Amino acid sequence: MRAMNPGGTILVAEAVLEADKTDLLTRLTDLVLMVDLAGRERNATEFRRLFATAGLALKRIVPTKSNYKIMELEAKIDEQLEQ
Repeated sequence: MRAMNPGGTILVAEAVLEADKTDLLTRLTDLVLMVDLAGRERNATEFRRLFATAGLALKRIVPTKSNYKIMELEAKIDEQLEQ
């Protein structure tokens, strides 16, 4: 079942790890997620893969003044999902 039309947009506010540098707050948040919730922080490549499994394409990442970034996702057109 499809929850949104192809081309639909979702905005996600999330911390996105950078490959070469990560601040202490982000590392501690990652640790808490792994220990308490079986989750973790992700980098852009990992988010792309995760969203692709849900039929979404990561279009862009917009930085903010906080540790969070805004990720713009678009529903992909996939013949298998429409059946």
